[in-house]
Order: sequence, then C-alpha cells, then structure tokens
Amino acid sequence: MKLANSIVLTLFVLGGCAQPRETAAEQLPQDSDQEEPAVENPSEEVFDDPVWAMISDGDKNLNPRDYSKVMATSQAGVYTQSRNWSGCSWKNDHVSSRIDILTQEEAFPGAVLDVEDLVSENGAVISKDNISATYINAIHSKSEAYPDIDYDIYDVITHSAVKDLEAGNLYSAWVDIYVPAGTPAGTYTGRVSLKSAQKDIAVFKYSLDVLNLTLTNPEEWETFLDLWETPFASNRYYSGKTNMEFFNFTTPERQDTNPFSLYYVRLDPKYQAGLESELELYHKAGGNTISVQTVEGPDNSRFPCATPSMIKWILQKDGTYRWDYTDMDYYVELNLKHGINRQIDLFYHTGVGWGFVYYDESTGEVTNKLSAQPGQERWKTTTHAFLTDLVAHLEEKGWFDMAVLYMDERLYDVTLALVEAAEDITNSKGVQLKVGGAVNGKEVAPLYDRMYDVSIWENARPSDAKELARSRRAKGLQTTLYSCGSGKMASTCQPAEAAFAVYEAKKYGMDGVMRWALNKYDEDPLYGTLHTTCYPGDCYLIYPDERNSAEMKAQSSPRFEKLCEGMRYTEKLNLIRKLYPGKAAKVDEIVSSLKSSMVKEAASMRDKVNELSREVQ
Repeated sequence: MKLANSIVLTLFVLGGCAQPRETAAEQLPQDSDQEEPAVENPSEEVFDDPVWAMISDGDKNLNPRDYSKVMATSQAGVYTQSRNWSGCSWKNDHVSSRIDILTQEEAFPGAVLDVEDLVSENGAVISKDNISATYINAIHSKSEAYPDIDYDIYDVITHSAVKDLEAGNLYSAWVDIYVPAGTPAGTYTGRVSLKSAQKDIAVFKYSLDVLNLTLTNPEEWETFLDLWETPFASNRYYSGKTNMEFFNFTTPERQDTNPFSLYYVRLDPKYQAGLESELELYHKAGGNTISVQTVEGPDNSRFPCATPSMIKWILQKDGTYRWDYTDMDYYVELNLKHGINRQIDLFYHTGVGWGFVYYDESTGEVTNKLSAQPGQERWKTTTHAFLTDLVAHLEEKGWFDMAVLYMDERLYDVTLALVEAAEDITNSKGVQLKVGGAVNGKEVAPLYDRMYDVSIWENARPSDAKELARSRRAKGLQTTLYSCGSGKMASTCQPAEAAFAVYEAKKYGMDGVMRWALNKYDEDPLYGTLHTTCYPGDCYLIYPDERNSAEMKAQSSPRFEKLCEGMRYTEKLNLIRKLYPGKAAKVDEIVSSLKSSMVKEAASMRDKVNELSREVQ
C-alpha cells in the first residue's frame, strides 16, 4: 500500500511557522526539514474501516482544510495506517501523542474516545485515570499584518472525549499519559478506542516502557521558564464582557491610549477557578515567574487586552503617595499555592506614554498630572518613594528575595534610570533590589553586569552567548533566551518548535527560556487567535474554558504541550549529568549536536535522551 504511506506524508508536511521579519545575528548550522521519500513498511496492518485513522507524535500542525488533499490521493475504503504507538518515559513523567481521524461517507454521532488501563507484563497498572484522550478543536489563525496567515489550525486541546463526527471531515485528538512516581519499571500495554454506538470504529494500541528513573517535580527543575501572565485577561474573558466594557474604555480607539479607566479594574475572586487552572498548566510546564504590573499599563496596554496595575497608587491630600497592594498580594499567593515560586517580575514605569497614574484624594479623580519620564528629577523622587515602600512590603511578606524590578524592551537611557533607581534601594539587611528585563538588541549590553535577570531576544543573541551566560552565572546572575512574535510558539508555528526553543537555550548555555506570553487572551480566544499587529497565538499558549463552564478549567494546546516536553527532556539531561557524572560528556554531546532544523531536531533530541535514559537506568 505505497499510496497510503504517501497519505501520511501529505498530511504532516502541511502547515508551517511564519518566519521572523528579522534575521538572527548568528544561525545554527543549517539542516533541512524536508521529508524523506516514502518507503513502504510491510509490517503495517491494512484496515478496511469506515474511518481512516493514525497516531502521530504531534510535532507538526494539523489543518482541517487538509482533508480534501489527503482524500484526493487515497484509495476509498482501504488504508495503510500506523495505529501502534510505542515510547518510553521516566516515573513522574508525561508522554503524549496525537490521533488523527478522517471520516468518509458515514457520520458517527457521539463518537467516544475510550481509554483502558495500561498493564505491565508483571500485572502492574497505570490507571486510566492517569490517561487523557480528548478531542482537539480547530481555531482560526489570522493576522492583518501578515495576509498569508488566514486559516484554521487544530490548537485547542479540549476536555471532551465525545464528539459528533460528520461525514467527510478531518478530526484530531490528543492523548496524554501521566506515569505516577511510584510506578514499577516495565513495559505497559493498553488501548485507546474510538467508539460509536458502543462499537469500535478504530482501535489504537499503546506500548510504554517505564524506566527505573524518576523525574523531579516541576518546581524543582533547574531550567528556568518565564511566561508572562495576564490575569486580567482571564477575568475579562470569564466575565463575558468585551474589552471596552471590562476596562471601561469609552471608544475602541482609546484602548491603547487611555490608562485612567484601568485604575478601577480589580482582580475578582469570582473568576479564581479560571486563574488557578491556568496556573496549574503553567506549573506543569515548569513555570517559575509571577508577573505583577506595578503601574497602569506598563506595556502600553498593547492588544489584545489591557494590563491594569496590581498596585493602586493614591496621592494623599498632604502630597505624599500611599500604595494599595491588595491585588498583588492576592495574585502572588495564588501562584505560590501552585508551586510557581522562584521569581516575581515587577513590571514598572519605564518610558510608557502616560507615566504614573494615581487617584488624587484632593480632586477625587484619577490622573497622571505629576508624572515624569525616567531619569527626570520628579521620576527619581517618585520612584524612590515607591520602591522604598514596595521593598518594605515585600520584606514583610517574605518575598523580597524573589523580587525583580522588570522592564520590557527598553532603550539604554531608560534601562540605566531604572538600574540606578534600584541600586539606591536596599532591604533591612542592606541587599539591593534586583533588576531584570527583556532586551532586543545590543544597546543595553553595557548594563548587563548590573542586571540580575537578562532575557536576550533569540534574533539578537550575541556570538558569545554561551560565554556571556557562563560568566553571568558565575556572578550569580541569570540569563535566558527570549522568544516572541513568530518565534517558535505562535499558533502558526509547528508545535515541536516550542520544545526546540528550550533545547536551543540549553545549547547556548543559558539558564532557560522567556516567552511573551502565557494567557493574554483575545476577546474571543476560542473562536480565533486574531491580531492586527501580532502573530496569531503570540500572546497566549493556552486557552480558557467555555464561558458557560462551571469549572473554568483551562485548555492546553499542542504547542504548549511540546513546550512542556522540551522542559521535561532538558531536565532529564540535567538529572543524568547530576546523578551519573560518567555520562556528562554524553550529555554535552547531545546538547551541542542541536542543528537548526527545528521539527527534526526536537524529535532527534527526544530519541537521544530516551536512548541515554535507557543506558543509565
């Protein structure tokens, strides 16, 4: 059945990542993502079923419009497919795969994905409670700035194992297997079945080798992951309101220019379940940072939603400020509850157009009349008063050591002003407040030694990145690789590129990865990742639940799951180096072997780490 093998190739070469407009300062060695010629596999089974279905690794995107292209090259009724999956895992580990289904002339209402326990040859069991098989919904990806991006992609991993399958359509599902920490080593087998009217219409066989190795919990991982959080976007979505309604904008045009209405927006515990579910996904990925906006719109309230301050500024009648930390305390404690506990990014006023926004007790109005730009005397005086009070509050809460005063892609003069302001502030033990930021060029490089956390945009990575990260680490400083825009994790990117981002940071000796952002949702994210200036999906890697859901349980995406995979596999290399010093050279060899062909290299890294894991267990 050579023709059927060509079907598989046709299906998975489609869909790609829009390339960045800028060129990286230094490219990895070139390789190709072109598929190898189709070769018939005589061991594959031939199925004569009402659906065509197969298991894949989920490394590449799937597009609903691919159906006709696939069916045009197929033989109706008889297909050669891969319905057998095999893999290996550590204990306290996840493995995932994707199932793709093409219906033909027949529809299947209420088609159920049914999972079984995985059972080892010795009778040990991985309960089906630890196995999730749910459908993936398509999302419309469109960008006005990039007209070629206007199509659907399967990107929302739902919580539903039931779906009406119409005739002549392409569907997709995600399978995740969690291996509990106490699972005995061995080979486990089981099935995932697609059923309709209580009958199997496709059966998928799974075989998992559980190795005698245990992965640490995400909060213990060495690799640093910084995904910027926007809890107000989550609150806004579950409120059912538009941006204009929720943020009290008076006209659509003022969504990017009016900070005053943001002052009255507060985090609402009514939508806490939605936030907690999103944080649990972030923790699963190994997320380390808590995003706190300390002023109104520190990122200029860029689309797709505004970013109100979690600290409210009040100018008292005596001319001094006081600060309300209610929202900040609430949100930090929520993150800590879910194991996100290594760093608090305190986003501050560093050059945004409207300066300090505060409530004036004398006039009863919100204004910014006393604002100033970074470096000006009024800015220095106001900043000193704020940071002094903030540090005292952080110390009282026990959070000072986690705190980093943070900025987003600011130029040298602005960055210098904030660095100098922070250096003038110490806690009760004489320790200075740390400073960090995302940088997208070389201009800020002279200040690196004065910045605790520097995240360098991947397309501006210096040629000496590895030595830079090494020398900074020796000084107790942190360096990460900054991904944004089209880079690796937008919805138009191949999911495996997200894993590659982590491996690339590891190759260049950096401490981890930073990405904008985790959950800065569009107005209607379950309809489409639609943007006027950004790449689709640039602003969020996960999705909220349906608005009418009582659970408010966040939904993952293949690109987020592949980010999780990259984090897990990088941590496996870290643990092997630590626990098996004799394999350090092999770990270095695997890391340094990474080439530029992102999808292929992500799969290759997975294979190489699995092989090394088998050696050391």
